[in-house]
Amino acid sequence: MVENVADELENVLFYDVDVDNSLEFMQQYCMMSIPTLILFKNGEEVDRITVPEPTEDTIITFAKQ
Repeated sequence: MVENVADELENVLFYDVDVDNSLEFMQQYCMMSIPTLILFKNGEEVDRITVPEPTEDTIITFAKQ
């Protein structure tokens, strides 16, 4: 699903992290649940959401902030 959204939003970069092999990443960003979407602007976290099954509309709205 994120791949479809990434095609629509050319100025937004999406990264998929394998949390099973990225414990350090999860600790660094205090991720307690997955999936968690974290929005960064200029290298700084500006927002995050955790939703059980994010829809394309949810991802697009979140990324356009």
